[in-house]
Amino acid sequence: GLSELRYLRLRRCVHVDDHCLARVGRISSLQLLDVGECPRLTSKGIAALSHLNNLKRLIIQGNPQMEDRELVCLMLEDHLPNLYIDGVEYLRQLPEESREKIVALIAPSSDYNTQQPVLIDSPDNLSETNGTNKDFHLNTNEVHICNSAVQ
Repeated sequence: GLSELRYLRLRRCVHVDDHCLARVGRISSLQLLDVGECPRLTSKGIAALSHLNNLKRLIIQGNPQMEDRELVCLMLEDHLPNLYIDGVEYLRQLPEESREKIVALIAPSSDYNTQQPVLIDSPDNLSETNGTNKDFHLNTNEVHICNSAVQ
């Protein structure tokens, strides 16, 4: 069987649909799943992955047909706290005024740090600089929105 399958890339597969993803949702050993650019996939299929407790990364980029993608992904991340989802931009879907309020809430308020908050695009792009778990370096030229905590 597939009991030890950890990585599954189904990107651009026209045969992947919600029924297929419901079956994939039974592979408990899965750690990475790429279903980017699968035109028949909907948010219902993504929701079927909620039992994959070992899933650390889900790639859903290039699926504009998914309605309520942000809501389903938020619920999935809440249920699977170690999961990082690529391909969903929560803040960009909000009106500008709402985004500004959120950034103001997460901006550091202390006097020693007046820089804008850095939003990480992937935990893999963050590296520790001095071994203290306090200083980090962001290895990217383009900053995106991060939807999960760095492990």
